[in-house]
Amino acid sequence: MTLLPLVWVLLLAVCAVLGCHPECRYVSDDPVCAAICKPKCQPPVCGAQCQNSAHDATCSKPNCWVRCQESGGCETEECPLCETVCNPYFYCSAQGAVCSPICEALQCSWSCRTPIPGQECPLPKYVLQCDPPACAYSGASTLVACATLWITCLLYLSV
Repeated sequence: MTLLPLVWVLLLAVCAVLGCHPECRYVSDDPVCAAICKPKCQPPVCGAQCQNSAHDATCSKPNCWVRCQESGGCETEECPLCETVCNPYFYCSAQGAVCSPICEALQCSWSCRTPIPGQECPLPKYVLQCDPPACAYSGASTLVACATLWITCLLYLSV
């Protein structure tokens, strides 16, 4: 009994299982977009201190807010650059006294969101690409090309 038909059947089975046809898949240009980030700070905690007056003088509470730089830094490396700004006009109970604001250090971080697809971030573009065939014999059928490839592999593995 000859083993040749058995080898062909085995090779055909291997080709059927592993696939003799090049595979095609969608490939994306995979655009990368930066997150949209804005500074987010806790409200400033400020008070006022009277200068050049008696100890019993009091000042009105200052009107203060947070101001951040418009083009502000690298969100992955540093905190936002923000400062507390206060209205310079205070009421002081002592005549001739000058009030000045005293504020605690600001607590700031970044608040980031995902960009809107198609508006703030380009949508990915997909292209269907196929793997090239393993071997290209002119005039040879796919079956013969696949069998030749597997015989070569089997011979290589048996060495």
